[in-house]
Amino acid sequence: MSAVRLRGEHLTRAFGAGTARRTALDDVSIEVAAGELLVVRGPSGSGKTTLLTLLAGLDRPDAGRVRIGELDLAAASDAEAAQLRTGVLGFVPQEFALAPLLSARENVELPLRWAGVPARERDARVTDALAAVDLSPHAGQRPDRLSGGQQQRVALARALVHEPELVLADEPTAQLDSATATRVMDLLAARAVAGAAVVVATHDPDVIARATRVVTLADGRAS
Repeated sequence: MSAVRLRGEHLTRAFGAGTARRTALDDVSIEVAAGELLVVRGPSGSGKTTLLTLLAGLDRPDAGRVRIGELDLAAASDAEAAQLRTGVLGFVPQEFALAPLLSARENVELPLRWAGVPARERDARVTDALAAVDLSPHAGQRPDRLSGGQQQRVALARALVHEPELVLADEPTAQLDSATATRVMDLLAARAVAGAAVVVATHDPDVIARATRVVTLADGRAS
């Protein structure tokens, strides 16, 4: 059996206080193995984004824990967390989170800079990553000069440029036409074939059809 790269155990997360308190995720457990493309499906508000944010270590659960490989995120040191972000994890957030003053090329280059990759290798890998998402002509443009779909593809290239062992993608095809969405899913599927664990949150039936396994969220609960 393939090694489990990601494990979320009994994850619960709520927001607000008093009568306004809302449980976004309620006792959800999930495992993803190397070579697997897992789709988390569900309507808006079902808890998909909350789950991916917890799995990426960008937020902490109120209960439960997340393990990436042998690393417990709650117990990780700053150095371990930095190594996770630059070496192991590739994350495509729903809102892209691009650096506004950097060009598309510079945004994609960031994980390689943080990892200390030499300049010549960085240049080659960024060039390949932008070509893979069909953005080579826009490499020098800042995010505010790009469409939403183009920004989404920059975020994807940034997430994949360092060939991570774990990829988390939140609605990565939401603003794309069908042909571009297929190309994006081809890239994510290729990472799984290469041995990465890939998790995609979506309600797109074409993306769901590409999954090796599907988890459904509804009102913060998994089935």
